[in-house]
Amino acid sequence: MRSLANIGKELSPRGRTLRELELNLSQIGLAEIRSLLREDIFRRAFPCLEDGDRRRDAVTAETLGEYQKFVRDSFLESIGGLPDSTAPLNARTVRTHDMGGFILENVVFESRTHSYVTANLYRPKNQSDKVPAVLVPLGHTDEGKAFDEYQRVAQMLVYSGFIALTFDPIGEGERFEHYEKEIAFEPIQGCSGEHDLLDWKCKLTGESLIKYFVHDGMRAIEYLLSRPDVSEVAVTGHSGGGTQTSALMTAASHLLSAAAPCSYTTDKRAMYETAKDPDNEMIWQGLAAKGIDYADIMAGMAPKPVMILSNSYDFFPREGTERTFEKIKRLWSNIGAETVPELVRVDSAHSFTEELAKAVTRFFSKNLLGHDADLTGFEYRRLEPDILNCTKTGQIVEEFSDLVTTHDLLVKREKELKDARLAQPYEKRRENAIKWLSDKVYSGRKPQSVNVRVDDEGVMAHYIYRRLVWKPEEGYFENGVLIKDMRHGDDTPLPTVIALWEDGTEAIERHSLWLHRQCAAGRQVLIVDLVGTGSCAPNRLSGQFMDIGWSTNYILNAELMDLGDCYAALRTYHSVSALGVVPDLPLPYDGKFIFYGEGEYARYAKIAALLTGTAVIDNRDYQTYGEIVREKYHDQTHTSDWIFPGILEFTDMDEIDGYLKDNNLLM
Repeated sequence: MRSLANIGKELSPRGRTLRELELNLSQIGLAEIRSLLREDIFRRAFPCLEDGDRRRDAVTAETLGEYQKFVRDSFLESIGGLPDSTAPLNARTVRTHDMGGFILENVVFESRTHSYVTANLYRPKNQSDKVPAVLVPLGHTDEGKAFDEYQRVAQMLVYSGFIALTFDPIGEGERFEHYEKEIAFEPIQGCSGEHDLLDWKCKLTGESLIKYFVHDGMRAIEYLLSRPDVSEVAVTGHSGGGTQTSALMTAASHLLSAAAPCSYTTDKRAMYETAKDPDNEMIWQGLAAKGIDYADIMAGMAPKPVMILSNSYDFFPREGTERTFEKIKRLWSNIGAETVPELVRVDSAHSFTEELAKAVTRFFSKNLLGHDADLTGFEYRRLEPDILNCTKTGQIVEEFSDLVTTHDLLVKREKELKDARLAQPYEKRRENAIKWLSDKVYSGRKPQSVNVRVDDEGVMAHYIYRRLVWKPEEGYFENGVLIKDMRHGDDTPLPTVIALWEDGTEAIERHSLWLHRQCAAGRQVLIVDLVGTGSCAPNRLSGQFMDIGWSTNYILNAELMDLGDCYAALRTYHSVSALGVVPDLPLPYDGKFIFYGEGEYARYAKIAALLTGTAVIDNRDYQTYGEIVREKYHDQTHTSDWIFPGILEFTDMDEIDGYLKDNNLLM
């Protein structure tokens, strides 16, 4: 048992248990690797965004339409397009209230057939002529349209002569879907939790939940324009409503006369540098790779009036807000626009403050009414939910027996995708799956020689172990440990099992029995610390844990998805790269490899096995992607491990098992 790191020396005993090996390995490392993923994201993203800046700065009045079409098409592609808009709105006012200074209408319309939207329309009392309307999409709040900030801005707008429409987004106000009739109502996961649950399903089908938010907004605009008292429509929304406002500025600019996103606008560089965690519906697959930034999304409104509303102490970084403002000002100037974008910032934390509400009211008054707004006598009056609610129970899921939820639509979409896959001839279906997976796993990588080095080695109990460091691709180092039974010595070539599981070399003790059985069966095991886990876990980027909620791995995976990538694809590539580790060592090996993955990591093992024609030990301790979509509630604990955007258009894990089995690769 010779040393590889110290030629001429023999390996020496270092301990008696695999627990000691795990502890020993935690103290060793050749390279600082915890920041490499983030550095790679920066290295990939920033040049694309700089290219996007140059493309935008080259836009002229003559090329504006072409540029806006490129951005709009790219945006719609990234969110999976828009639902059909031909279904009748069936809009009706279910109640009307005389509030003294204005009339409040409780409105219900169908954005899609049997998809009911609850809305409040504020209109001036004794109005005779057509007036501009302002759509106010809502941010994240369980109260929905009853939240004070949105009531206040709507009342301020109607006081100034506008019609204002607020409506509950999916998962807020009266539109909670994750609701069980058998128990007293509570938003089971709150609005953000419901959005996450739905959006992960959307991602698997190649969509984003924002497509449904945008579609609801577009149908709301359509409803406003159908009214005899509305002349034109503008939009302003705060936080998540700022997201919706910005998306509408690209997707529905032809329907809008002016726009003012609030407490959302920044830029991607600032989001990356501050590790800000976007909400799920703010993750738009692949746009950063195309150089599309916040300024490009807003540019859909050019040359119309635009105002950015912001807070000095917002978690959306103000540095990015200021850069984006300068970028859109430059664009408006380059195309010879008659209007100039405006920026208002107030000294406050994240909120649609009264000062910002006044600013946007004055902005719309100046641009749409042709005069300044006089708010001298305005007094806000909070209205209770029993006045604002459009349903008797306060929830549409209780009110409409024919309700089609977003979950219902996604279940239908999953079935359509599966039926379309299975309708193809077997060989064609397999070919399409492998091609798509190959593109996702290999595209954009920078392969190189693994350049293995031995970092530590010795004998632990009856095992020979070698701690290894290698380069799975340019810009990365990865760690692992090679373990074999000492009784085989160094001269016996053995098949190698590449072991992939959560926490990698930091979970050796947990897998000690499995390791014992593999070695006893005459195999050696290479335990791999895949990027983002084990000794390759990233530095913490948020105050939360590594793998839940808006945690570090959530943030990093969101940034990867912004580049058209994801942890699942990256880790699968690094799993494939591990096939080159053992051959790079000065030790005999028999050329046989077997992948083994546990839990969610079994997905990487099986996809790597399919792409390389390598055997894999069967482990199905995970849900198929179709099962995740079909379940009303699914486990979100390790979402960044399993999410593979768009996979259901081409394959699912049970189908991958079939392809492996048919080629005698599933052990």
